[in-house]
Amino acid sequence: IQPGGAKRPLFLIPPAGGHVFSYIHLADSWGRYQPCYGLQSRGLEEGQDAHARIEDMAAYYLEALQTVQSEGPYFLGGWSMGGLGAFEMAQQLLARGQRVALLALLDARIPTPDENFVEEDLEATLLADVIRYFGLSLGPWEPLLRLPKHELLNRVLKQAKVAGLVPPDIQAFQAQRFLELCKADFRATRNYVLHPYAGRVTLFKASEVAPRTISDL
Repeated sequence: IQPGGAKRPLFLIPPAGGHVFSYIHLADSWGRYQPCYGLQSRGLEEGQDAHARIEDMAAYYLEALQTVQSEGPYFLGGWSMGGLGAFEMAQQLLARGQRVALLALLDARIPTPDENFVEEDLEATLLADVIRYFGLSLGPWEPLLRLPKHELLNRVLKQAKVAGLVPPDIQAFQAQRFLELCKADFRATRNYVLHPYAGRVTLFKASEVAPRTISDL
């Protein structure tokens, strides 16, 4: 995202959906002296299969990370689900005898065994989250649920373009790929088993919480 500067780089792990767009303004705010790299999920490019396990995601990110920095200490960070990826990366680095100088979790949440979801409703749930978080104007949710899935996606995508949340030339098949990756990420999060971490964790928690957002950490 910002490769210049002589400081030790910070590596940012993507939230659900795999994009690093959410970190662009953050990297800009540090200026040109702080190198900052975003790690994009496998599955965003056509022909790639998404990872089914957090452990495999972390190993994939570490392989990319070490092309930039081969030895620690490492600075890692992640927002939302990205915090879980960063946490597992730190676990794997410590197991290799490497040092993690910073593990920053940005509004990351601990997954719990009771977080069950109905697979058939998962796509609609994700679209509802997009509508709620970004305040899109699509009217009452119940009538929208009765629409065919492709029509609901097209309506959300149209409003997201109007609101400037996505590039105007993005196509429905690209948005669908993003949703499929989100679903894979949710499944991986649900199946991840936490283990005690021997290092230090730094938690950044927003002072304001969006309505109906789960904030327990």
